[in-house]
Amino acid sequence: YAGHFVMASLIFLPREGWDAVRSNAPAKQAMRAFFLFGSTSLNFTALKYLPITVTTTIMFMGPIIITLLAIPILGERVGLHRIGAVCVGFLGVLVVMQPWGTGFHPAMLLNVGAITMASLYFIMPRLLAGIESNATGQLWSSGLATMVLTPIVISIWVWPPTLGAWAFFIFIGFCGCTGHIL
Repeated sequence: YAGHFVMASLIFLPREGWDAVRSNAPAKQAMRAFFLFGSTSLNFTALKYLPITVTTTIMFMGPIIITLLAIPILGERVGLHRIGAVCVGFLGVLVVMQPWGTGFHPAMLLNVGAITMASLYFIMPRLLAGIESNATGQLWSSGLATMVLTPIVISIWVWPPTLGAWAFFIFIGFCGCTGHIL
């Protein structure tokens, strides 16, 4: 999050100034940031207990959840053919990921919570369209998480021991920021 915030600040603040930070809908921006932070936290916690194939498969339920949540939240009209198409796509994910043989583990519920929060995060830009810029969304979602995590991270921080570890650490921030901006 800190890497994302620094990179987004370097990209957006010189072009838009402090207007990029000012929000016309601060409650919605905070909610969007909370959904991303919550999704990330729940997913990483689940990864402590589950194989990555299981967590990834559960996270690929996103299109189904987004499609279903778009009905009450965005007022979308979604026909059965679209819901069916999304479900067929998920069956393809199951075939590729092959998470069979893994019995139920309570941490799977963490992943269901993670994908639900991620789906809400993906819906929020539609609610913010026309009233907020991408810059504001990027700075709020990465900045709020950075502020929440900084006191926690400071107490447990271990400096990357090598230049390669630093490069990888910076690369993660770059990829996160680039993915969210795009």
